[in-house]
Amino acid sequence: MQKLARYALQKFWGPVGSGAMAESEVRHVLRHLMSGPEGRRAARKRDEHISKMPGLAGLRIVEKALELRGIPA
Repeated sequence: MQKLARYALQKFWGPVGSGAMAESEVRHVLRHLMSGPEGRRAARKRDEHISKMPGLAGLRIVEKALELRGIPA
């Protein structure tokens, strides 16, 4: 079950609203909330919290979502 959860998060997880909003709006919100050093620290903190769950160690879905959208660190 842990492997399935990890796979699903890696392949299908997206920031809230990303399935309903235009990609440009998603990038705008992420840029506003999580750009710069403080934003990246917040993203890292969420990834660290997720990584504490069984089978999800090292998973970086929030940071990767930012990187894929070109949100500046």
